[in-house]
Amino acid sequence: MSLAPDPDKLKPAAGKRLPARRTPVLTRATFVRLIPFHLLLAALFGAGTAVLLGLLGSIQLAGRWQYVMVFPIGALYVNGVVLPVSIPGRHWSFGFLCSMMLILICMAGGIISTWLHLPHSTVGTVFLSAVNTATFLAVVTGASIGLFYGLLVGERTALTLGAVLGAMGGYILGLLSALLISHEEATRNQFIYNSWFDYAWQGAAGLLGLHLFGAVGALMGAAKTE
Repeated sequence: MSLAPDPDKLKPAAGKRLPARRTPVLTRATFVRLIPFHLLLAALFGAGTAVLLGLLGSIQLAGRWQYVMVFPIGALYVNGVVLPVSIPGRHWSFGFLCSMMLILICMAGGIISTWLHLPHSTVGTVFLSAVNTATFLAVVTGASIGLFYGLLVGERTALTLGAVLGAMGGYILGLLSALLISHEEATRNQFIYNSWFDYAWQGAAGLLGLHLFGAVGALMGAAKTE
């Protein structure tokens, strides 16, 4: 008796279909078509999120209650970063998971920034902790954005290139913050915003740049694997 399977039994039953071959969440053509929408949302969410973060940061609570503000600030930040990735394709569950991942990554970046000092964060003999922390936050955020876009494309090369280019974009933002920091900001070791418009345009430009680098990296990975 032959042990070979009966070919008739391998045929799908009437009314049933064979399971489809696994494909990426977004094809390269679909991703290319959605990139302008992603970037537009990144600019809008960057402006709105920066203004709201400035508003929350201006709230002063008594004593240790001030630490409570970390939770709404963190939630607002990660949602402002992730929603431009998830809205165009309506990937709501994916966006939630990315938000949780980004919270942990940003916490790790903040901890590392306390003991690892980047070269451009020191001007003369003065260490600018605000520039150092902002650079680490931009690097881990940019790498995460590129990683999220790579997950949408569904290719390993897209994951790698998206994360690498996103991190590069974040480091470039950190370098720009060190180059453009004013004497007063360097003396007070904090960034100064003279109006809500400053929050809006800097937030829009920063998040747009991070999404641009991350999306381009993921697109390069998708192009190489097709």
